[in-house]
Parts: sequence; C-alpha cells; structure tokens
Amino acid sequence: MEPSVHDRPGTARVLLSSAHWAFLALSSAVLFLGALLLWALTRPFDANGRVLHLYSCFWAQLYFYVNPRWHLRVEGRERLPWRGAAVLVSNHESLGDILVHFGLYRPFKWVSKARTSSCHSLAGTCASTAMYRSSAETAPASSG
Repeated sequence: MEPSVHDRPGTARVLLSSAHWAFLALSSAVLFLGALLLWALTRPFDANGRVLHLYSCFWAQLYFYVNPRWHLRVEGRERLPWRGAAVLVSNHESLGDILVHFGLYRPFKWVSKARTSSCHSLAGTCASTAMYRSSAETAPASSG
C-alpha cells in the first residue's frame, strides 16, 4: 500500500512553502495596487511620500506577521527621529535586512553602491535609492 500524501516526509513543508509563496505573490499584487492608489491620492499633499512609506512599512511587516518562523522585535524605535538625520547601517546578510528596516516605521532613504542597486530594485525601493560610486568604481582604467 502506498503511503498517503500526509505520511510522506517533507510534504507538509512543501505545502506550507507553496502556500507562503502563493500568499506572497497574491498579496504583493493586491498591495501594489493599493500603493498606487495611495500614491495617487496623497501625492498632492504628501510630496515626501511619508504616508506611502508607512504603507510600505506595513506591507513589509505583513510577511513577518504571517510567517510563524520569522520573529522580529524592534527595540529603540522611539529614538529614531521623524524629521532630521539618522544613519541606519545594514550588513546585508540577506534581503531580509530590507524588511527589518521597514519594521522601524520611520521615514528613510536608501543609500547603496551602484553595483548593488539591482538588489534594492528587486525590493521595490529603486525610486528612493541614492547611488554613489566608490573611487575604485569611478577611477579611469589604467592603460599600462
């Protein structure tokens, strides 16, 4: 007799993973449309996009809320200003660092090396990423 789907090792993992990726795809499509609508409605009075940024923070944190294996605890959020400068540094262990920054629910802009901009583009932050080039990237090639 062949074992049932529930008896096979890893079946639950595959089903949960499939459900997670399906939720990610469907919710991203719906939330993207919500972001477009919010942008259109708030652009006239929110030129800096703070309302849209807070919506994006919720969007990013949604994936922490629904994934039982991911846990995020933010400490010291109240120390970050709503206005003025603050420097947030990530070591980019993974693209998850981006989701963690959104968990701060504070306005920020991305600064990244030009060669890593494709990673941030994938996260949907291309429009707010300031690019810089290191001296090694901008130095002319030697001819000798």
